[in-house]
Amino acid sequence: MTGAEYFAALSDAVRKHDAAMRIVTDGEPRRGEGGGVHTSSISDPPARAAESAMRAQETVDAMQEIIGDGLRVIEAIRVTLGAEYGDALDARYIDLLSWRDVAARLGCTHPTAMARAGAAIDWYDHKGSAWLLDQVADTTH
Repeated sequence: MTGAEYFAALSDAVRKHDAAMRIVTDGEPRRGEGGGVHTSSISDPPARAAESAMRAQETVDAMQEIIGDGLRVIEAIRVTLGAEYGDALDARYIDLLSWRDVAARLGCTHPTAMARAGAAIDWYDHKGSAWLLDQVADTTH
């Protein structure tokens, strides 16, 4: 998996996590609220809601693992490449900010924010996640 694919999948995991958390905390979405038509074979609304919450919690748990791994990779990039590179990835792929908002958070121009994230993704491609995670593990001993 390339760095671009990895960080796109990370953003997707964040979105899925957030959507599932809304179901866990607020209940099954109603028609027209992003939930669509329910696909459960359970016709009892409270039982269907419980099943939906259980499935959503399973999604939350799975996405938290992916997000946790992504956060460790981003921290490794901060440690090995520099804080500004990890911060660009964090803002874009974890906080899901637009490039304009990433630049504002980092106090730089839009092209600079994109260049930092691009350089960090290239670094990921060059080193690989296993090497990066080893670097963070070495700093926690």
